[in-house]
Amino acid sequence: MHTVNGQILTDSPRLSQKARDILTDGKNKLYYSVASLLEIGELHTSTPAVLEFSAEEFHSCCQESGAYDLIGKLLREA
Repeated sequence: MHTVNGQILTDSPRLSQKARDILTDGKNKLYYSVASLLEIGELHTSTPAVLEFSAEEFHSCCQESGAYDLIGKLLREA
C-alpha cells in the first residue's frame, strides 16, 4: 500500500475489496493520467479536509510506486 502524508491510498471505505486487491497486487500495471492529477488538484484546493494530499504528492506517490503516466506511455509508443 502506498501512503501520502500518512494516508493510505487503498484504505478508503468506498473502495471495493476487488479494487483494493488490484491496486495492491504488484503484478498489475497501474496507469494514471493528467486528468486525474487535475481532478485531485481541484478537489484538494476546494476541500482539503476531504482530500488531504495534493496532486503533486499523488504524482510523486504514483512515480515511486511504479505506476505509468498514460500520456507519456502513449507518446513513447507513437
